[in-house]
Amino acid sequence: MKDKIPKKSKMVYTPKEHIPLGEAVKTETGEYALRIKKAKENAYETISVGMLMTQIVQAAETTK
Repeated sequence: MKDKIPKKSKMVYTPKEHIPLGEAVKTETGEYALRIKKAKENAYETISVGMLMTQIVQAAETTK
């Protein structure tokens, strides 16, 4: 049996200024997500695209 070779993830950047947003990943449940590193620390957090979209909408709605 061959060992599974982990897939390389691809970084996601903003289109205009090429600012890094996070690493594109697929979670164990099959959801697409961003793996984000906290600046100057070795701390990472993975947030699903669905959860990220919900947080963006909620934040935008409360700033009106």
